[in-house]
Amino acid sequence: MSHFTTVKTELRDRQALVEALSDLGHAPEVGALQVRGYRGQTVTAELAVCQGNGADIGFRLNPATGSYELVTDLDLWSQAVPVERFSPSSASATPCVRFWPPQPKRASR
Repeated sequence: MSHFTTVKTELRDRQALVEALSDLGHAPEVGALQVRGYRGQTVTAELAVCQGNGADIGFRLNPATGSYELVTDLDLWSQAVPVERFSPSSASATPCVRFWPPQPKRASR
């Protein structure tokens, strides 16, 4: 059974995150958004990117840490980069994570 996973990050600047995703060819949406997962399951996030397979990658602010956490359904992760690259505790973590190829813009809700 699929479910949403939250990955802690060191991403603190929303505008820089939006610009980085845009620079990589994505069209991130900002606002109170429902991030989609398996069979229509959703969670709320402040920023979302469509993966093109009906699932999304979301980022939501953790007020306790001041960092944006990545939230997604890992069973539907379709990026060339492993999700572990977002985690600051990962030995392979790098400051630049690329989503490739760019995904189509999300359908309006």
